[in-house]
Amino acid sequence: MEANKTAHCPAFNHLMVIIKSGLIGDVVDIEASLSQLLDKNGREFDPKQAGGSMYEEGSYPLLPIIKLMGINYENLNLYSRMENGIDVYTRGVFHYPKATCSFKVGLGVKTEGCLVISGTKGYAYVPAPWWKTDYFELRYENQNDNKKYFYKWDDFGLRYEIQEFISCIVNKRFSSARLRRKESICMAQVMEQFSKRINFFEI
Repeated sequence: MEANKTAHCPAFNHLMVIIKSGLIGDVVDIEASLSQLLDKNGREFDPKQAGGSMYEEGSYPLLPIIKLMGINYENLNLYSRMENGIDVYTRGVFHYPKATCSFKVGLGVKTEGCLVISGTKGYAYVPAPWWKTDYFELRYENQNDNKKYFYKWDDFGLRYEIQEFISCIVNKRFSSARLRRKESICMAQVMEQFSKRINFFEI
């Protein structure tokens, strides 16, 4: 079971259910970003300790993309700015049969950390920091149809992971519906593609 706070938080899971129900139509694009400016003397900037934006932050913006669009993407291009052996910024662009998705992660580049899910009827907007989801909106052409959803995010979100972990033990489950094994494997494959520099472009 992967330690991903966002995957187990109630607000994010409700957002996924709403999107899959078709309230914004067919999803044709997802944009997810996460960045933070950290001390460059820290572990996050050490290539010998799995440092870099992709390894440090990549699983979070990959989460909504893989949860909504699935694991069968046709192509993924990666664009990174490298410094001292690690990526201080990486942008990934997925091509799915009927959609495109992109993500941005940065430890040395700052960007707006929001999540936008674009559909044929409207779009979902989750403001920064979207990975600590406590509020999101569904927005439409007619603003009178817009809907806002509010939730409480408890502490650092660790209780959501612990609760799901205990539930798996009690119910003797080896997989969680909130983040299935095949989805975790897909995320790992993206990381592997990055490590092997496949479809990789340095900027």
